[in-house]
This record gives sequence, structure tokens and C-alpha cells, in this order.
Amino acid sequence: MNLDGGNGAITSKNNVLFSPCTEQLAATKHANGCDYWVTAHENNTANFKSYLVTSNGIDTVPVVSSVGTDYNIPLQFGQYNGGYNIVFTPDGSKAGVTIIYSWGSSGIPDNFELFDFNKTTGIFSNAINIPIDTFSFICGFSPNSQLLYKEMGYLVSNMYQYDIS
Repeated sequence: MNLDGGNGAITSKNNVLFSPCTEQLAATKHANGCDYWVTAHENNTANFKSYLVTSNGIDTVPVVSSVGTDYNIPLQFGQYNGGYNIVFTPDGSKAGVTIIYSWGSSGIPDNFELFDFNKTTGIFSNAINIPIDTFSFICGFSPNSQLLYKEMGYLVSNMYQYDIS
């Protein structure tokens, strides 16, 4: 932040951490309250990759959690095979993941999974599948991390609330 008169500056850019990946990308604070975990999902696998970001930069060796839905979905079902959205609870203890199979036109219901997240190790675990019978994009959590909000619907959406406490 000392560069550019205190505004900070980009010191490195366009550094690929891994490929191919889905559109899923999220960050949450590490258990130490200073560092962060940046997480993405690998395409065509069940692998989450969590990267530790500290004041020294990003650790380019990820913590890999192979858990939940395997995104190796036949391409005949559309261009959006795999993850779309990932969101951490405000306290960082859980993550919600939306999986899209092709904009509601494949005949395969979209999927939603809830995971425990270990803020110390960066590991995802305990996948819970929440059935979705229609198209779904986004999820969010209440400020106290006890309620999950999920929209579902194709062309017309409805909002659902789940108690995850």
C-alpha cells in the first residue's frame, strides 16, 4: 500500500494458479483473523482448491479437498456443467455451493451442497445435498451464519430459507 502515494499498486498480475476451473471463487478469513483462504473449484473433478493468502503473498500450493459432487458431467447437457456459485458463511464455518447443469434445459435438476469448512486447515468436509427441483443460481447466509437463503426457479424465482444451525 506504500506504492502510488499510499493508494497501493498491482505488483504482479495474470498469474494462473490452476486450470481448468469453474466460475466458483470465494474468500474467507483464516482462523487466525489475519490471513485469508481463497477457494475455487477444479473443473471436471470433485476438488476444491484453497489457497492461503498472508501478508507475504499467496501460497501457490493449494489445500485440496475432494468432496461432494464430481463435476465430470457429460458435455451434452450444456456449457455450464459444474459449479456456478460458492459463498462462505460470515463466520467462515460453512460454504454453500450451487451446481448448474445447463440453465434448466437439460432435464437434470441443478444441485446445491452445503459443506463444513475448517478455517485453520482450509479443508472442506461433510457435504450435505439440498435437493433442488429446478434452476438455481445464488445462495447467501444470514449475518449470524445460521440461516441459508436460496433462490430457485426457471424464468420466475422463489426465495427459500433453511435453518442450518
